[in-house]
Amino acid sequence: MRYLLALLIIILATPALASTPCPPGQGRQHGICTPMPSKAAQLPASSAAPVVVDPYELHPPLAPRDVTPTATDAHKLKDAVIPAGLSYHDEIGKTRGYIVATGGPVNNLLVERVKIDCRATCLFLKRPGGPTTIRDVELFSSIVDTSNGYQAGLKLDNGQHDVLIERAYVHDWIGTVPANYPNRDCFGDEREDYNITFRYTRAARCTDGAYDLKSTGTLLDHTKADGPGRYAYRLWGGGKGTDVYASGQFHAGIQMKTTTDYTIAFWHNASLMADADVVSDGVPTAGQLPVVHVAACDRPIVVHVAKGFTVDAGPTCRAK
Repeated sequence: MRYLLALLIIILATPALASTPCPPGQGRQHGICTPMPSKAAQLPASSAAPVVVDPYELHPPLAPRDVTPTATDAHKLKDAVIPAGLSYHDEIGKTRGYIVATGGPVNNLLVERVKIDCRATCLFLKRPGGPTTIRDVELFSSIVDTSNGYQAGLKLDNGQHDVLIERAYVHDWIGTVPANYPNRDCFGDEREDYNITFRYTRAARCTDGAYDLKSTGTLLDHTKADGPGRYAYRLWGGGKGTDVYASGQFHAGIQMKTTTDYTIAFWHNASLMADADVVSDGVPTAGQLPVVHVAACDRPIVVHVAKGFTVDAGPTCRAK
């Protein structure tokens, strides 16, 4: 009888316990408050159309305070909002953004939780080196550029390697030069760079390329390109893309070069590509076999490429 009475008390108390709110960051599982996984941990595996998360859903807002990197902290820039029109520099280089310029290799560089409004390239890594981590950053320009310089919101050059760019958002990188080529890329790297990873990154409203990538060993993991712009992805090097997404008005979704070698899962809006989903530039020479393997898609791929370029889309992704 005593055991039956205790069981009845537990049963009657359970609804009241279940209605009690759990502490922040916890959820009720089997009637018990337990810590819930982070949003990043809940992101699905690459199987259907991608889930591309705005960087600001994954970390709190930045605290607005001005930071000028010096010789003592030039390899670490954290928790900063850098206003427009000011010059920030390390011990060697200077620009209107933040630059790691000429000199010896820079290893273990960390740029984290930084917001930069700039007129020239916001973040420009020019010294060779790696590994590097760039995480939770927003780079943009509050003005329309009228110069003819080759600018990018985030630019790698001169042998950057083993670079992780995670939850980075580059936007409103707009240039207009009537007599010249208005080159304003959101993300850019060069042929000397290798093993570059873009993870949960977003590029929006950049005049030229949202992603202008010439590096090899490149990984695009949940990346997003929003128009308008000329190209969503200029893929001139080699690598692979898992859940690569493009939306908005572009001349083309992917531009190939004679050195392209990519395998990619591509999700895109067909009606807004003025030319085609995949286009080419240049003429392959002897020994060059530029190719894009489309491993997955949300609809057939429209291809306009020159002789010598291969777009292997498979039976489900090839346009009729």
